[in-house]
Amino acid sequence: MRKLFCLLAILVWSVAAQAQVAGRYVLGPALEQAAAQVSLGLTTDTIYVSFNVIGDGTYLKSAEFYGVVSGTLNTSISCQLQADAAGVPSGSSLETSAITSSFPTGSGAITFTFAGTTQMTNGATYHFVLKNGSTTPGTNYVTYYWLKNYFGPSMIGATGGKPPYSALTTTDGSAWTVSSVSTVGFLISYATASGGAVTHYDGVPAYNRYLDSTNQAYGTNEVGGQFIVPNYGTALRVVGVALNGYRQATPTGNLSVHLWAGSATPTAPLTIAYTTSYAPGQITTANGVMFFLFSAVQVINPNTIVTVTFFDSATDSSSNCYRAVGFVLFDTGAGALSTLPWGGTAVEAWCTSCTTTPSWNTSTTNIVPVSLLLDPAQPFAAATTGGGTGRVVPQ
Repeated sequence: MRKLFCLLAILVWSVAAQAQVAGRYVLGPALEQAAAQVSLGLTTDTIYVSFNVIGDGTYLKSAEFYGVVSGTLNTSISCQLQADAAGVPSGSSLETSAITSSFPTGSGAITFTFAGTTQMTNGATYHFVLKNGSTTPGTNYVTYYWLKNYFGPSMIGATGGKPPYSALTTTDGSAWTVSSVSTVGFLISYATASGGAVTHYDGVPAYNRYLDSTNQAYGTNEVGGQFIVPNYGTALRVVGVALNGYRQATPTGNLSVHLWAGSATPTAPLTIAYTTSYAPGQITTANGVMFFLFSAVQVINPNTIVTVTFFDSATDSSSNCYRAVGFVLFDTGAGALSTLPWGGTAVEAWCTSCTTTPSWNTSTTNIVPVSLLLDPAQPFAAATTGGGTGRVVPQ
C-alpha cells in the first residue's frame, strides 16, 4: 500500500492503547487487534467481490488474488477493471482479463494479466471485480480470501465509508455492500508506459492474520519484527515502539521489548530503560497492539536496521509464553515484497539464546509489523554526523 505506509498518523486500537500513545506520532503500520481473514465463494453467476484502489496515472499490467478452488473450474473466471460510481463499481468494464483454460486448482495465487494499455487516472478510484463464469458455479468456483482491519482507522477514514483498499460484495450482480475496510489481499502491477514492462506494485499480498505458535518469547527466546528505516532525509526521534501480540496460557514474567540496531544479526540489545512493561494479567489471550515507551529519546538515523522483540522477564516455557502477531503472504516474489512496510524491508525476526550469543532467523512469508512512536515535541532531527547513517544515538 505505497500511498498509505508513508503517512504519519495517530492510530487508534483500544482504550489502553490510546492512553499509552496519547500525544505521540506513530510511524509505520500495525495490525488492528480485530484483524481477521474474510472469504467469499463465487457460487452463483451474480455473486461478485470487488477490491478498490486509487489510480496513479500509470498503466495496469496484472492483478493477483488468493483463492481456493472447489470442484473443477470451467468456461471462465475473470477480473474486470471498473470505474467508480458513487463508491461502488460502475458496472461497465474498462478492461477484462479472463482465464478460459489451464484453470487454477487447489489454493494459492490467481493472477489475471491485462494488456497494459489501460491508463488509470491519477487520484481516481477503481474497482477490481472478480466473477465466476462457470456453467455450474454452485459446485465449481473460487473462494477468494483477504485480510480486513489491516490499518489503524485514522489512516483509512470512517469505518462506515468506502475508503481505498476496501472489499465490496454483491449477491445479485448490482446491489453492492461493504464487506470490509482497511483491506489487503491483492497485488496490482503497473507500467509507466503503455505496453511497457512492470515498473511498480500496489497492494499487499496478505490473506490471513498470523499468530506465531513456533517462535515465542520466554526465557532467552525472543520474537518480533525487523526493518530498515528509510532515508526520509532526517533522523527519527523515537520514544517507544508498538507491535501486536498476545499471552499464551499463563506465563509468570512481565512482557517488555528489546530494541536492537545496526545489524540484521545484532549481538546485544541497546541499553535502554523502559517505562512500560505489562504484567501477565494485563495482556489478553487474544491479540492486541501494545505500546512500549523509553525513558529517553533514541535518535534513529536513516538506513538503520532495527529489530524489536518481545522479551519475557521469567524463564517460563513454550506452553506459557508471549507470542507475536503479523500477517501471512501468498506471494513472496520481489515485486510482492516491495509492497511491505518500511519500504519493503519488514520481516518477522526471532532469536534463541538472546541474552548471551543470539542466534537469529527471519521470515519473509510471515511478517510482524512494527511501529515507532515519535517524540511529539520534536519528531525529527538532523542525521548524526561523524558516523553517518545506520546508527541509534541516545539523547
